[in-house]
Amino acid sequence: MEISVVLPVHNCGKYLLPALQSIKYQSFPHFEVLMINDHSSDGSEDVCADIASVDDRFKLLHSPHFGMAGALNFGISQASGVYIARMDGDDLCRPERFAKQIEFLKENPDISFLGTFADHINDHDRVMGSFEFPEDDFEIKAQLDRGQNTFVHPSMMMRRRALVDLGGYRE
Repeated sequence: MEISVVLPVHNCGKYLLPALQSIKYQSFPHFEVLMINDHSSDGSEDVCADIASVDDRFKLLHSPHFGMAGALNFGISQASGVYIARMDGDDLCRPERFAKQIEFLKENPDISFLGTFADHINDHDRVMGSFEFPEDDFEIKAQLDRGQNTFVHPSMMMRRRALVDLGGYRE
């Protein structure tokens, strides 16, 4: 498996099906989706179970921990992919996202983490604003050194080995 999508799920049922469908229809088909149910109580688990029953790339897991960091670390521990793609249950990704990200990482073996620009959309699919971050490695590191965020976390793709070597997410 090349890509493991790690998607923590906590009470995002209202948005979850479109998010999962945006993953399902990626132009790059070699992925697994680890949907880590983090003690949802709104029917999110049923949405995950339904898609897992019709597409074997989707796997419903139950986090033994509480909170996003614990769910993410549990998902990473279960991942079989060389790359970890992040996604949240209320986000959408464009059909070419995985293909473009994996191509970039393969062409740039010295890069361990990457993200994307993003649009903020409301409940009526209207773009309310955009997030744009630096694309230059030097500027990314400079902003991180100043304590500024340079990534939309659910749009990131990472080399699994680099993430494991860092010790995963702080719980």
